[in-house]
Amino acid sequence: NLRTRAFAGATTAIVIFIGTIALGHPFSGVGTDSTTGTIAIAAAQAELGSQLITSKPIGTLISMSDPENGSVSVTVAKVIDPATPVSQGNSQSAGYRVVAVAIDFRETGGMLFSDLIDQGASLIGGNGARYGAISLPIVGCSSPANGSIQLLPYAAGSLCVEFNVPVGVAPRYLSYRPSFDLSGGASWSLAASRG
Repeated sequence: NLRTRAFAGATTAIVIFIGTIALGHPFSGVGTDSTTGTIAIAAAQAELGSQLITSKPIGTLISMSDPENGSVSVTVAKVIDPATPVSQGNSQSAGYRVVAVAIDFRETGGMLFSDLIDQGASLIGGNGARYGAISLPIVGCSSPANGSIQLLPYAAGSLCVEFNVPVGVAPRYLSYRPSFDLSGGASWSLAASRG
């Protein structure tokens, strides 16, 4: 009857709406951090809110130290979006592009500094999703060999860290936490610099 058809239509609309949230909503992409589209949206919004409070502008030096691993000052220099892979054979998955973030380091504690940048860096998109770093050399910027950086005492170095980001998703924040840092690392807002 008419009432049964209306109920079935409403149920179908709800299912489609929830599926759209989980798969295609601007705040989707949180992945294993959520079990439903609604939770994914809330988690993504919480991620963006947290980053907004703690992040610093591009160019801000942030110091991180550890008694056994020395000290290092880190800053984000610029964003390259989109970045061009050195080897054109490294084709991107459909719907994705490479975003590179140039990072400057300076050892300040008088000790050898070594860290796996690819493991400590992540990019948070405008959709609230967090993207892990990849090892992909790009044109115009040095990438960390084997995903790592090593600095002699008081030496400085610059490199780019690359990320696969969906087309249409703006890079919003860069988060970096050295392997020795127990304070939660640091975060920079990427909105001010896109090359």
